[in-house]
Parts: sequence; C-alpha cells; structure tokens
Amino acid sequence: MSTAEAYLNSSDDWPDPQPLEGQLPPVAPFTEDMLPEFFRPWVVDIADLMQVPIDSPAICAIAALSGVVSRRARIQPKAIDTTWHVVPNLWTGLVMPPSQLKTPVMNRMMKPPNNIEARWQAENRRAVAEYLQQTSEAKKQKVKGAPKPVAKRL
Repeated sequence: MSTAEAYLNSSDDWPDPQPLEGQLPPVAPFTEDMLPEFFRPWVVDIADLMQVPIDSPAICAIAALSGVVSRRARIQPKAIDTTWHVVPNLWTGLVMPPSQLKTPVMNRMMKPPNNIEARWQAENRRAVAEYLQQTSEAKKQKVKGAPKPVAKRL
C-alpha cells in the first residue's frame, strides 16, 4: 500500500472546515515615514500627482528596487560557514479593485529602472559592434599579411 493510500485510508478524521470570519483584522495605515528616506520624496510625489494612496507607488518602488538589486544582495546565514549564501527574493502584489490606476502607477514607478536598463543595453550594443568591427579588421590584417595560396594543377 502506498503512502497516499495509507493516508487516505487512515482513521484520523479531519474536522469539517470552518468558515472564515467576514471581518479583516485591523491594520495600521501605511504612512510615508515607513519608507526609506532616499526614495520617500519620489513615492510621495507620484502618489500626489496620480491621486492614489501612497501604498501603491510605495509597493512598486520597493519591488523595483528589489529587481535592481537582484542577486547582488546575498545573506550568509552562518558566521563561519562562508559556503552557504541565500539570495533573498521579494515578491510583491498590488491588489486593488478595478480602475484604481494599478498599471499606470506600476509603469510610472518602473520608468527609472527601465531607462537605466535601456541605456545599458545601448552601451552594450555599441560595445558589441565595436568588438565585431575590431575583430573583423584584425582578420583582414591577418589575411593581408598571409601568403596567398598557390593553386595546384591536377
């Protein structure tokens, strides 16, 4: 008998599911002083300009910052064991009713990292083009200096 069959045939009865309470527990409101100082003015400005609660751009800003940091931030859980590193992942979600400007806020908050990425991509394209041109020229120089092959008659 498999483990799954044994589990299903066990005599341990689970209690019947109970309905969840309709009321959510009280939560303290999100305030701007909960944000890191270095991007607080940016988040507050966007919330004010777009007339949305500060929560929306704050969540997007933190997610954008997390994406920018990426794998470069690592945690070493043990002081002596330097072989074990953990890369923290931050997952965020913006859950609001329809027509609450979720997408426009996300787009606005992602603009700075997207602009930086676009600049880096352009720099990379230029560097690759320069490299290809240099290797092409090097091959031409190599071919110019090489003796020409002699055709053999059969």
